[in-house]
Amino acid sequence: MEKIYLFLCPNTFTKIDWERFEVKYFLENNKVLIFDLKNILYPNLKKNDAKEYKDEIIFRFKNIYQFIKEFTKLIKKYSVRNICIINFVKCERFKDQILLLIISFLRFKIISFYNPGLPRLKSLQYFKNNNKKAFLYKKYFSFYSIKFIEQILFRYLFSFIINKKMAILGNVRDKKNILKKYPFNSFISGSSWDYSTFLRNQDEDFEMELKDINYAVHLDGCGPGFVGDEELTNLDGKYYQPEKVDSWYPKLNRFFKFIEETYNIKYYIAAHPRTNKKIISELYEGRKTFKNKTIELIKNASLVSTRGSTAISYAAIFKKPVVFLTSNLYNNWESFSNNQKCYLDFWDKEAINVDDVSYKKKFVMPYVDINKCKKYVNLFLSSNEKPNYFMIKQFFDTK
Repeated sequence: MEKIYLFLCPNTFTKIDWERFEVKYFLENNKVLIFDLKNILYPNLKKNDAKEYKDEIIFRFKNIYQFIKEFTKLIKKYSVRNICIINFVKCERFKDQILLLIISFLRFKIISFYNPGLPRLKSLQYFKNNNKKAFLYKKYFSFYSIKFIEQILFRYLFSFIINKKMAILGNVRDKKNILKKYPFNSFISGSSWDYSTFLRNQDEDFEMELKDINYAVHLDGCGPGFVGDEELTNLDGKYYQPEKVDSWYPKLNRFFKFIEETYNIKYYIAAHPRTNKKIISELYEGRKTFKNKTIELIKNASLVSTRGSTAISYAAIFKKPVVFLTSNLYNNWESFSNNQKCYLDFWDKEAINVDDVSYKKKFVMPYVDINKCKKYVNLFLSSNEKPNYFMIKQFFDTK
């Protein structure tokens, strides 16, 4: 009997996900189903602008009973041994853990991922390094440490039950760390999704109307104009953005105008996939805005700016100068400042605070450190020159 690839996706499945997770390559020789589990796993998340991608192979469920019914039907039709699960569900919340236990007890073949594609803080590192008052430490450490220990215990249980039926795809530099987290599973060398996209498209010429124009590109974040992933990543599970629309974007536009006038350069916007391109263009005073063109934009840009985006990968790949932007409010947001610090430490840079207009006197166009770019690719982006879909299919074909 033919095998079927089943994608388990915890968030709203979009057109970007279809392309990013290389679905068309799995469809070449096999059947594919995509289970969008957002309504089951995260029914109370604040609505964002992520547009549901609709296709006959994408299933969405109103409740857990619909999911169980469809899942049971799938098992009866194909049997467990012929269903290959490509899993994006993490083990962070109780519902996630129940789902992962079910698929582990049923002994499916599974591939999961540890390929963030960016420098990360080590677990609990910022608790050890910060110098905040004791009451703040106690306020968060108790909650976070309990959740942290719970996740570790569950990961070990999940890893033990599923055993070699599951492989983790990641960078070989993270192999030791991955196998500590999942000691009973296999490891597959792979890439971040951004780098895998680059591998699939590296022979394309990327012709664009902007090819002969001197321009900078800003990698726009989702917030504050739109709801991003903060609700999933904040410790308390609540959505939070320190900046407001009417404060953040005018400050960015002031910085862009300064760069444009000083260096005779145009500024363009690479819109976040979960935003509305037209609205983003309006927020950036009518500047030309592109969606789903990040690789092309960065390849031909003279400068890249960001608050902190995984798409900075392409700046490293194409060896482009990078500017990191922040504000007083973002600096006071611990989650943001810790994450941005990872980038700043690696690139040996200081962020430009758009609240402090003294940057107009201090700013110098950054140079490109070629060795750091190569190191960034090797450490965080890839340890394999084959796209991820190739490695995933190879795993399922040989097990």
